[in-house]
Amino acid sequence: MMTNAIDDRPGPGEARERAYRRRRTAIFVAFMVASGLAPVVLTYAANGHPVFGEATAAVAGSTGVRLAAGVAFTAALLGGAWLNWRTADEFRREEFIHFWAACGLGMLISFPLLHILGPILPDDRRLPFAYAMGLGGGMVQYLLRLGRRLGR
Repeated sequence: MMTNAIDDRPGPGEARERAYRRRRTAIFVAFMVASGLAPVVLTYAANGHPVFGEATAAVAGSTGVRLAAGVAFTAALLGGAWLNWRTADEFRREEFIHFWAACGLGMLISFPLLHILGPILPDDRRLPFAYAMGLGGGMVQYLLRLGRRLGR
């Protein structure tokens, strides 16, 4: 009896990779939905929208509720990042570390540069521009590493 030399069943590594991608996609979708809905719900509640009633306007518009929502969102964001770190293997962790190191280096360079160029940029545009430069540096580093890996 002749057997097929090619086995079409996924191996344990492929199954783990698919499970990791599903978990990562689920976490990403959950955070996108939460970050899109939370400001809308808080705004409607603070404006006394009929769905929430007039009584919730004073409570939802208070500083304490907004602060609690910010703390909850930050905790959820850090929890998602921790979960992503735990499910990643050493190779992905190394990519995370290199990405955040490049972002930090980009911000370290951009803050003094933007203070030197202070008269050119208005004050309210410096900080977002510095963060964008730092994240752009991280993305450039990530794309260069990705290109090198795919080019092999």
